[in-house]
Amino acid sequence: MNIQRNQTLLFILLILTFSSVKASSVTIPNSFTAGTPAKADEVNANFNAIKNSVDDNDTRITDIKNTLPDIDTRITDVENTLPDVPGIQFNSNTSNTYIYSTAVSVISVTIVAPTSGYIHVSFSGVVNINHTTGIRSYIRYNIEENSVTTIKFNEGWRYIDFFEDQPSHDYWRPISSERVFTVTAGTHTYHVVADSNIASPSTKYNIPRKILIATFYGKRLQ
Repeated sequence: MNIQRNQTLLFILLILTFSSVKASSVTIPNSFTAGTPAKADEVNANFNAIKNSVDDNDTRITDIKNTLPDIDTRITDVENTLPDVPGIQFNSNTSNTYIYSTAVSVISVTIVAPTSGYIHVSFSGVVNINHTTGIRSYIRYNIEENSVTTIKFNEGWRYIDFFEDQPSHDYWRPISSERVFTVTAGTHTYHVVADSNIASPSTKYNIPRKILIATFYGKRLQ
């Protein structure tokens, strides 16, 4: 991505730098016809015209050579005014994921950070809870890095909760979450980890639709 961008920037800068630079044309002041004498001053005038044009072109070439070392600096300046192009990875899943008291990974995504920076992770899904009056029903979930068995309840976790007095029903609710992680260069894997108040695996709580998106941003987005 950076190579392609550098090439584009270089092309634009070359056009801007050299758009007014072109070789000068040569106008020969005198022409000669076969069989007629050539006067020395006219021949010299022709040579002088060629010499002047060559000298002018040499000056232009020197100007171009003096400008070339500035191209890299200009590219760097332009790049420093632009945010890094983010890298994006995503994963989607439409299979049932049943939630109970042991935390499980609902969905995961892996992304490679080319440098240190930030990764924004966004999760969206749908939860199905078969609620029964008189029993509290809840699902807790969060986005975690690497961990698939632990929800850190002090870092942005969320939950869907149905209290005991709510009517028995097969409820469907949208769920979502997002977090930003500071990262170093390398591979990073993120999981949506969820648990519930059901002691053993059951079809009572289910997350059948989900998508997880990870987006990398470089340091210059600070």
